[in-house]
Amino acid sequence: MWRFCAIFGLKLYEFYLLTVRATSVIIVTPYGFFVTTIQIVSTTMHTIRTAHAGKQRLSAPYKRIENDIRRKIRRGIWQVGSQIPSRQQLARDYGVDLSTIQKAVSTLLTDGVVATDGTRGTYVSRLPIDEEYSPSENDPPVSPVSDVVLVRSDWETPRMPSAAPQTRVAKKVIGVAGRFAPEISELLVPYILAQAVEDAMGPNKDVALRFFDSFCDRNHSVPISEGAEKLMRERVDGLCVIQPEAADIDPIMNAAHTTGTPVVFLPSEQIADPVPQVYIDHRYDGFQAAKFFLDMGHRDILFIMLGHYSWAHERLAGVRAAVRFAGLPASCVRVFPESPEDILPAKHEKYREPLQEWVRGEITRGSFGGAVIASNDHAALDILDVTDALRMQAGLGFSLMGFDDRPESRRRGLTTLRPPLYDMGREATRLLGVLLASGEIRGESIHSRMISQIVVRTTAS
Repeated sequence: MWRFCAIFGLKLYEFYLLTVRATSVIIVTPYGFFVTTIQIVSTTMHTIRTAHAGKQRLSAPYKRIENDIRRKIRRGIWQVGSQIPSRQQLARDYGVDLSTIQKAVSTLLTDGVVATDGTRGTYVSRLPIDEEYSPSENDPPVSPVSDVVLVRSDWETPRMPSAAPQTRVAKKVIGVAGRFAPEISELLVPYILAQAVEDAMGPNKDVALRFFDSFCDRNHSVPISEGAEKLMRERVDGLCVIQPEAADIDPIMNAAHTTGTPVVFLPSEQIADPVPQVYIDHRYDGFQAAKFFLDMGHRDILFIMLGHYSWAHERLAGVRAAVRFAGLPASCVRVFPESPEDILPAKHEKYREPLQEWVRGEITRGSFGGAVIASNDHAALDILDVTDALRMQAGLGFSLMGFDDRPESRRRGLTTLRPPLYDMGREATRLLGVLLASGEIRGESIHSRMISQIVVRTTAS
């Protein structure tokens, strides 16, 4: 009895007619025919069908859209708790029909990455984890930091499989020390950094995480160095330290040398000592902000200085460098307050009132305008409170930019620079893997410099 089966090629889609009788197979193609066995043909058919289906699955429009939404959430474009665009808007944005969007979003709903209710619509409920993300060859390129494979069970460069039996490596224990106080920052910076480390290591069954929170209660906390030293005494294999104070660095590095534990720091600003670290280049961020306004045609930039923080001074230095590189005089940059002795207090509750009073006076005198760069979003939002009350619209009468991309900044339409927090946590994990693989403790030359992303909204349109 003869049986007939038709399949299509993967690349050229030529028609193949397979004629099967007993265990002999005749395959007829546009280029000739040959005889083989049913076992080989069955395997070939299965391989072609699987490969073809796999290619269709990975490159399907709904899958590319799903991966792109995951990427936007992971990179902070759509933050946890924020509402995502409607299905209709997504269909228009991606240029597909509504059913394709429904299929992409339904998978995210099933995974719990997004959720929906009757009042808020669809919103981001959590960050996606790595094993849920399978990029297609047709997907657009993404950050080399955010999509690199950071952790392996042996903490070494991937090798080709060997026929020799492999000895299972003992489970690695990685410590994470930080101060996870709920009031420490509405940005939840320590939480995001810790989550990035956890996500990068989480799917690895040969890695265990151990956390230490130096926050005890609102009136008491212990130094982060004490928690780091405790983890090292408990013989963790490696340690990530999130936002340590300057006084924490020496005790942690001393303990690292004593115990032989590799350590990577995630500081709020660059540590001057040559230690393994992942930090934000605040000077370059200031340069980005000023260059953005210079490219818009602004030639009068006002910088609002807060406290004596080195990150604020670095941002101002970047602003001045952008003006200098543009061939413009230094007088294009004004600083408030003008005198270092009159610098605004570091605490928001202390600088809010004097800053707003000064802005009102400048507006009354007609000297408030041009491009305004505030040291952080708090100060920028304080300025918006005054200008909104006086019906002076940011983005028309003047342009305004802050730093940090706080949750309120999106609601108020504030242009700002978004720190790459999630990428920083993943990069710290990668560096720790490098140290573990090399056997180094200090790794003086191992550090990563990160830059923030300008998020353009209505205050600088």
